[in-house]
Formats: sequence, structure tokens, C-alpha cells
Amino acid sequence: MSDLPRDPAPEHAPEPAPEPSSTPAPPPGSDDTARQPSLADASVTDSRSSIESTNVSPDSPDHAPPRDRWAHRRAEPRPLAFFWTTLLAIGTVVLLASTTSTGILGQDVYRPAVRTLVSVGLTCACLLWPLFRLSQPPEPIRGTRVALRDLPVVFIPLVAILLPQRLWFLAGWSTSITIALALSILAWLFIIAGMLAASLEKLRAGEGNPARTRLVAMLAIVAVVALAPAIALVTQPREPNSDPSMLLLASPITCVNAIVADRPWSGLGIRVESRQWLAIAGLALGALASWLRAAWIARLFPAPIPPVVPSPPSA
Repeated sequence: MSDLPRDPAPEHAPEPAPEPSSTPAPPPGSDDTARQPSLADASVTDSRSSIESTNVSPDSPDHAPPRDRWAHRRAEPRPLAFFWTTLLAIGTVVLLASTTSTGILGQDVYRPAVRTLVSVGLTCACLLWPLFRLSQPPEPIRGTRVALRDLPVVFIPLVAILLPQRLWFLAGWSTSITIALALSILAWLFIIAGMLAASLEKLRAGEGNPARTRLVAMLAIVAVVALAPAIALVTQPREPNSDPSMLLLASPITCVNAIVADRPWSGLGIRVESRQWLAIAGLALGALASWLRAAWIARLFPAPIPPVVPSPPSA
């Protein structure tokens, strides 16, 4: 049979069938055939996204650093220093405008004006400073540290107004009066700072209701500031030709007037008496008691955990 002639191959002969594979082909309607292109596309997409992520600018939202909750407080106490010095500058301008409006600028006109300026400045420091801090969220640091950080910012501008009054062409106050006023201002600021430090420590630790803590702290400060003048108003008035009461030194509102009050009936100039020095020493003891209370309250609460400052993204 091998010698029999064979038929010629047709022109359009079908191609030989491929050899069967060891792995059976999936049926046309199966999910594997539809899944193979999607896996390839996913691999290409991942490779493209990885390449694009390496080329994204650091300023893009994808690479933005995490939000720093305390970013607005990093500059402290510079905002307090700015507002405080601006307030004192406005007060000084008003003082000079009021004294020069009459056309006569002498010590009889200038001394009462600068006395009012120092008194109002000390009163504002004792009220506006704690009001400013108690209106803010507590910082994650000790309240004593916040108060000690703010104290020079409030004290130095007041002393900058006070010290030039020693000059003869200004108020012409003596050295003892200038020192007594500076010590009184410093003692009162330490008293208020101790009360503020204790309140900030309670707020930082989350002790009690924050709104109630702020309200009680501010009312206590107002009571300490205004108690002595209120008592002096309701008590029997003193004789006109007599020295000012030592009770007036127990308030920042009236302590400046109690030290530099004119005594024309005595025939002597403005001076600081021994009992006034004792009253200033009493203010120093009050400042010490205020800070002992603040330190005792700070020991009741654990030390704060310093916040983690987010690092900027690498280029």
C-alpha cells in the first residue's frame, strides 16, 4: 500500500493542529482569561505609581508634613511682648499728648500724669496678662515655666518707663522712690505669676472643668487686685492732711500712689518711709507664698510629655 500514488495536497490545506499541552486551556467563558490582562495592567500601574512617587515635589499635598498642633505657640512669648509694648507705647503717647496740650510742661503737671501711667500699667499687667494666658489652650509644659517665661516680658517694659523718671527734667523722683516702685511692681507681678502658674498647671493636667477653672482663677486674681481699694472705700475716710494708708500698698491699683503721694503739709518732699519698706517686704512674702502654692500644685500632677515636632520631608 505504500507504493500507491498519493493525492496532491490542496492549495488551501488547513494548518496542522498544535500539539496538545500538558496544561489544559481554560474554557472561553472562564474568569482566568479575563483576569490575566487585569493583572498585567495592575503591575504596570504599580510600577508607574512607584516611579511617580519618587518624583513628587515635597510641596505637594501627598508629601505635606503632619499638622503641628502647637505651631502657633512656637513663638511665645513674642506675641505677648508685642501686644504689651504696643499698649504701653499708646499709653505713653496719650500721656505726652495730655501734658503738652496745656502748653505748660512742668513737674507739677508731669508727675501726676506719669504716676497715673505707672499705676494703670501695673493694673493692666496684673489683669490683662493672666486674662491673655487663660484665654488660650494650655501649653504642654509646666505652668510655672510659662509664668517665669512671661515675667520678664511684662516687667522690663514697665521698668523702662519707670527708670527714666529719676532724671531731673522728668519726674525727678529720688533713687529710693524709684527702687521702692520697682520692688513693688516686681512683687505684685510675682504674686500674679504664682496664681497664674497654679491655674495653668490645673488646665494642663485637665483637672476639673476647664471653663470653671479659668473663671475661678480670673475671679481670684480680680479679688486680690481690687480687695484693698474696696476696703479703703468703705472704711471711714482719713483726714486730708495725713499720710496715705498702708492698706493701699496691698493692691497694684493704689500702691504707686501710696508711695509717691505728695505731702505738702509735712514740709518735706516725696519720700519712702520705714513702714512703707515693711509693706513692700510684706508683698515679697506674699509673692513667696504664691509661688509655694504653685509649686505644691505642680507636684500633684505628673510632668508633661513634650510634643513631637514633625520633621520636614526629605528632598
